Amino acid sequence: MKKPNLLVLGASGGVAQVFLQYLVHHRDFLGKLVLLSRKNRIKDNNYLEHEKLDYVYIEKKINPYDKKEFQRILKKYKIDIVLDLTDMDTNPLLEAANELSVSYINTSMNADDKVVSDLIFDIYPKKIN
Repeated sequence: MKKPNLLVLGASGGVAQVFLQYLVHHRDFLGKLVLLSRKNRIKDNNYLEHEKLDYVYIEKKINPYDKKEFQRILKKYKIDIVLDLTDMDTNPLLEAANELSVSYINTSMNADDKVVSDLIFDIYPKKIN
C-alpha cells in the first residue's frame, strides 16, 4: 500500500510544533512530508528531531484565494493529505484540494466574515422543505 504524502500548512505554529514532535514517532506511516509556513521557525526548533522527520520545507505565505498556486504545490509534491493548522479562510483551500481529490483536514473552520454554521452551509447547502 502506498504511503500518503502529507502537507502541513502553518508548520511553524504552536499546534504544528506539538504535532511534529508526536509525528516523529510515527513517521514511517507517511511518504513525503512537506512543511509549509510563512515564518521560518522550524529549522531553529531544537526540540524537533529534524533528521527523523525527513521533511521538505517551503517558506511561503499561502493566499487561500490563489487556487492555481496552491494546486501547483499539491501537484508538485504529489500531496495526498493536507493538514491545515492555520487561521486562513477554509473553504477556498478545501475546494482547491477537493478538485484534485486530495484529502483536507482542518483543526477549525475559518472565515473573516462568517460563523462556522455558515461555512458548513457553504459546503453542504441547506435543505429547503
